[in-house]
Amino acid sequence: MRITELRSTEEVEIDRISRGIIVTQHGESDIHDGETYSVSVLGTALASSTVTDGSDIFSIGFRTGPDNNAHVTFSAFASGQFQIDLFRGSSLSGLGTAVIPENRLQGGDASEVAVFVNSSSTGTTGFGVNRLTGISPGGNLIGNQTFGGGRAEFDEWIFTTASTGVLRLRNLTTAALDSFSLALGFSQERP
Repeated sequence: MRITELRSTEEVEIDRISRGIIVTQHGESDIHDGETYSVSVLGTALASSTVTDGSDIFSIGFRTGPDNNAHVTFSAFASGQFQIDLFRGSSLSGLGTAVIPENRLQGGDASEVAVFVNSSSTGTTGFGVNRLTGISPGGNLIGNQTFGGGRAEFDEWIFTTASTGVLRLRNLTTAALDSFSLALGFSQERP
């Protein structure tokens, strides 16, 4: 079937049973095409904000592929108050251990994106331009238990081809965090 707009005509797919127009969200179709990747880290300790050696920070660095822009989202949770920063144009020198992101299409290739994780920012240079900074409340006492906080960014940040970025979580409390998680998602644009 073809739908005509004011200045263009588009072909659309019709469901063979209901005869309705098939509509999917951009992210859903990317997952089906094997163009969506994610990496997540669960940490059990992050030093107090009073230390000066960088062990109060955890970072995930990434480099987008050479062919397509990447749409980036993230989430972070911690047992206490934390700051989350997203940088672009970052040097990944000394950032940490390379990890393979998970392609959400099981068995799909994840070679388009390079990801590095590190338990501190030591050795990392040139963070570049800070695009987002957010502080999440945490460490709230409810009854006799302390609860943490979280933050998620579902509006996508677009990173151009062969560009770099760093997602950084920093402990803001004067006590060590006993747990945190950091997750990063990528969807590649089609050529």
